[in-house]
Amino acid sequence: MTINFKQYDNDLLFLPLGGSNEIGMNLNLYRTKGKWLMIDCGIGFAEPHLPGVEIILPNIDAIAPFKQDLLACVLTHAHEDHLGALPYLWTELGCPVYATGFTAAVLKAKFAEEGLGGKVKIHEVKAGEQYQIGPFGFEMVPITHSIPEMHAVALRTDKGIVMHTGDWKLDANPLVGVTTDEETLKRYGDEGVLAMVCDSTNVFVEGESGSEEEVRESLTKIIGRCKERAIITTFSSNVARLETVIKAALAAAGARWRSPGNRSGAWWGRRRGRATSPTCRNSSPTSRVCACRATRSRSSAPAARARSRRRWRASRAASIRVSASTPATRSFFPRA
Repeated sequence: MTINFKQYDNDLLFLPLGGSNEIGMNLNLYRTKGKWLMIDCGIGFAEPHLPGVEIILPNIDAIAPFKQDLLACVLTHAHEDHLGALPYLWTELGCPVYATGFTAAVLKAKFAEEGLGGKVKIHEVKAGEQYQIGPFGFEMVPITHSIPEMHAVALRTDKGIVMHTGDWKLDANPLVGVTTDEETLKRYGDEGVLAMVCDSTNVFVEGESGSEEEVRESLTKIIGRCKERAIITTFSSNVARLETVIKAALAAAGARWRSPGNRSGAWWGRRRGRATSPTCRNSSPTSRVCACRATRSRSSAPAARARSRRRWRASRAASIRVSASTPATRSFFPRA
């Protein structure tokens, strides 16, 4: 079946080729006055019934014959399900790309992996500024999400304004990135919005989504109760969650080392700005440094302090049990 799009030249068309009624593979097209604009071009993730398949690409057969009228691809953010397919499909599309700095940096690295480094025209845009591409005007509006520089696209046409949000979440304390620019959204609402095209996982679940701050507090408690290893899975591009896991592990590890009952193996602490080793036979509970370190010459003190700092930082970063078969690390790593 073929569609004669010319009969709709005076209309505003919305054509989703992926991402509607599914998770991932976001690819949305807008058409007016004979020109097309693409927003996002992401991959999908294979379900269990597709063994051996890792990613799925959207079918672009509907737009490939009209690529000469495809003005650009505007990216909302750097998650795989919104830009991951572009390096694989760009040779069939050949359009310039518009993205903010962080998203552009991620995309450039992906293009380089596919041998397209320097071949794709990528325009870096900024939030709050107005841009015009043919009959489409647009502004990038900051939105809260789990990755830096997430933006909605306020698309302006002669038929009206379309607010294309990409992924969004209302979070007063997202921990990573900025909060949603509610003032700009209100401004567009007062002006009048023709349609809102939005994407938010669990949008049909009643109630409020928890803040990332609440997740961090909960994970810190859970990891702190673990006596052995804590294994956590997440999307590698969920920057906020990765930071939460790291800080939760550090907090739990720090609490364990400060515990009076921690006598399992040697450990390093800080007292009065210098490192001490309670397991050293020559140390005393009240000394700033153990006797064996105090006998060193003054010339070696800076280097010794630097080594102590490195060991202390390494021990703070450890959140797993170190095997007894590695005595070199057992000297300053605690057991979980």
